[in-house]
Amino acid sequence: GMLLKDQVKTVSRNNIFVSLPGSDLMNAMFLRAGSTILTPCRKVHVVENSNEVRIWFQAIPNLRVYEVCGPMDVTFEGQASILNTTAFHNALRMAVSDWKKRHTIST
Repeated sequence: GMLLKDQVKTVSRNNIFVSLPGSDLMNAMFLRAGSTILTPCRKVHVVENSNEVRIWFQAIPNLRVYEVCGPMDVTFEGQASILNTTAFHNALRMAVSDWKKRHTIST
């Protein structure tokens, strides 16, 4: 894997962070204020939103989180999560559009 300093450098240069939920999402703690996270929901006995977002990422100022969780967005077969790529793509477009609106400098 990458050294911690390389992980921090890589993540902190990004404005939009797309990740699976769970421990994969933890590098988002290196995001700058005003960044955006996009992640699908997961299933651990029941479908749940990412507890990482609820517990860890509330401290990042102006962080926007898009969780793709609708019943048509993510389906589950046993331990497998099946992501509706159209729904995820639409959420990504919405996240990018929102980020651009928030970071446009008015003249």
